[in-house]
Amino acid sequence: VAWIQNPNSRVSYHVLVAPDGRRTVFARPDQRTWHAGRSRWRGRGDVNSWTVGASFAGDTYIDPLTPAAMASMAEYLRPLMTKYGWKLADLTDHRTVAPSRKTDLKPSELARFKAFLGAG
Repeated sequence: VAWIQNPNSRVSYHVLVAPDGRRTVFARPDQRTWHAGRSRWRGRGDVNSWTVGASFAGDTYIDPLTPAAMASMAEYLRPLMTKYGWKLADLTDHRTVAPSRKTDLKPSELARFKAFLGAG
């Protein structure tokens, strides 16, 4: 959280969820953040301008998502999914939008989170 709040980090998210489920919201969904950097998805560039940057703290290649983190992120995302009409297929990760620069989330963890989100 401290690093994201530091202007020198040049990174930001709408929300960051810790393994214990603690959620820090940095921006409203309609505000632009700098979560994806140079990115492209579904034929559109500048993903930062038209998506919500929701991130899990930690490295999912080392530690899997915790139930508390998944529950917290789901609690944050479900109202947005309803409000904006997003489907599970509309959720992706940095690995997909900036494949030459980012590796998060671990693919199996993204699938696990989507299954958790869809089950609720």
